[in-house]
Amino acid sequence: MAAPSSSKPGALHYWFAFFVMLTLLFLVTTIIYVKEFNAADIRAKEASDNATKVNGALTTALADIDALKLDMGYNQPEVGVGNPAPANSARAQLQQDLTTYGRNLTAGTVSATLNALRTALDQAEADSKKNKADLDQVSAKLLAVDAGAENRVATFKTDKEKSETDLTKLVKDRDELVRQKDQEIQKWQKNYREGQVELEGSRDELARVRKELDERISSLNQIVDFQRQKLDELQNLSFDKADGSIRNVDNSLRLVWLDIGRKDGLRPQVTFSVYGKTNNGIARGPQDVKAKIEVVTVEQTSSIARIVEEDNTRPIAEGDVLFSPAWTAGLDEYFSFVGNGDLNKDGLMDARDRKILFDVLANAGAKVDIQVDDEGVREPADAKLTVNTKWLIVGDVGDPTKFEGDDEKIQKILAVQKQHQILVQEAREQGIKIVSLRDFLTYMGWKPESQLYIPGSDAPFILKAGLKK
Repeated sequence: MAAPSSSKPGALHYWFAFFVMLTLLFLVTTIIYVKEFNAADIRAKEASDNATKVNGALTTALADIDALKLDMGYNQPEVGVGNPAPANSARAQLQQDLTTYGRNLTAGTVSATLNALRTALDQAEADSKKNKADLDQVSAKLLAVDAGAENRVATFKTDKEKSETDLTKLVKDRDELVRQKDQEIQKWQKNYREGQVELEGSRDELARVRKELDERISSLNQIVDFQRQKLDELQNLSFDKADGSIRNVDNSLRLVWLDIGRKDGLRPQVTFSVYGKTNNGIARGPQDVKAKIEVVTVEQTSSIARIVEEDNTRPIAEGDVLFSPAWTAGLDEYFSFVGNGDLNKDGLMDARDRKILFDVLANAGAKVDIQVDDEGVREPADAKLTVNTKWLIVGDVGDPTKFEGDDEKIQKILAVQKQHQILVQEAREQGIKIVSLRDFLTYMGWKPESQLYIPGSDAPFILKAGLKK
């Protein structure tokens, strides 16, 4: 009984089985752990070896970078990553140097820039060699030129020595010739001085004779002028033949009828001075003029004139005679003028007055052969008084003392006065009568109011025919 009960598993068996299983589990776990640990240890060793290798490679790379920076001459602590490179980095300095030293050859990389610089340097060396070769050629030519120059210098030196010898002889000969010429010059100077003394004596004698002749001529001119003045005072003749006569007088209309007309060459606006019929065909001075008339209507054989001015104590009468120096039937009279006058009564003596005078003369058929303008210029410049000139008419030639400070005006007046003196002398030599402008206008019967007249009208008119003011 006791044996069968002992073959059944009990708690011990269970515990032992648990223990065995636990031991096996622990053993398996331990084996797995050890295996994993060994694998991890191997991986750790591999990682450590790799880290050592990486650190070594990094150290080598850093050393290479430092060596590269040292070779490139940069000591910046930072290489500089990015584009553009940070300031104060090795790359920034490198880019700056590439731009600074590479200039227009700068490329994107150091190698490309160096290649470009190398190419440029090679070209520069080639150019330098060519220039050196050219310089050698020039030097050779220069040496040849120097040799030729030395030869020419030697030749020149020889020629110079010969020229100096010739010059010495020439100077000697010249000095002798100069000495001879000096003697001749001294002789001629002596003769010249003696001649000058004789010439001065002749000049003094000529000046004395000229002075005596000038004084004699001046005295004779004064005598001639005095005698002419006396003769004029005794005769006082202005005309020796009347130009016409008065046929009829109408004092109410202030008109007169004349015995001259178109057949005689008469035209309207011609003026005449009227003298008494008792003058025996001779008109005397301006004081003998009893009236002034102006022709207004011209017919074939007669004409009508208006009375411009009349001496009330000596009224115009039938038979009175007409005179005008500017108008002669069938003839052209020539006059010369110097000086001016205020013909239009505007207080000035200018070109307008001269134009009025010349228009009056032209209307009467007279001509001006010489005139002197207000600047003292003779027109024509080379003209002189001739026997064809009837009278020399002298107007106001100006007074320079009235224009102190106005040098230009004074010079013009002096020029007019000089021409006046010359024309007066020419008139004396040609026997031409000299008449003042005032007397000339009186002899013509002209006055400022003498303008074209329409019968029955008392209104003033301008000189041009048919225009009423």
